[in-house]
Amino acid sequence: MSLDDEFSSCAVCGRTMLRGERAAEYVDADGGPALVCTLCKGRAEAAGWVPTAYAQEIEHPDAGRRRPGLALKVRERLARRPEERAPAPEEPQPPPSPIEVFNASREARKIAGLVRSLGEPRVSVREDGHAEAVIVVAWDLSWYRWRVSPNEVRELAKGNEISELPHEDRVWNATAAEDGTLSLA
Repeated sequence: MSLDDEFSSCAVCGRTMLRGERAAEYVDADGGPALVCTLCKGRAEAAGWVPTAYAQEIEHPDAGRRRPGLALKVRERLARRPEERAPAPEEPQPPPSPIEVFNASREARKIAGLVRSLGEPRVSVREDGHAEAVIVVAWDLSWYRWRVSPNEVRELAKGNEISELPHEDRVWNATAAEDGTLSLA
């Protein structure tokens, strides 16, 4: 089957490709042309197939010079499993901040609902030890207090009036967005 046929099929899975569907041209392990659907590109490369553009560069790296065996080396490299390839060194990531942990929790969605009902809240974020914080979100009619650690967000208390809060929980140093996410002011 020619690569120009109107209704081509994938050389890997055999599925008939739809008109207008993107397909990639490969050179199979025997050196023949093969049309591959986007879903099968990984399988084709694992089988040692090379994209046509790369195969042409491999076969003709310099106008008159040919490097025999290079295509085989490229196919072998592409066919290696990801775990056999050298891993990229990863830089250690700092632990997420208490606000990032809170914003990723379900409690942010609770704040978003309350913001829609009660309006803009007052927000206090108080660091409390290593990578932990106490977060207070308060309106005139209601308030909530959470302890945030790197692994969890736990509700500590809730109340009705801001005057119930101790002074250290009434240092308003952050804001809440409409989506319930918090940020330091």
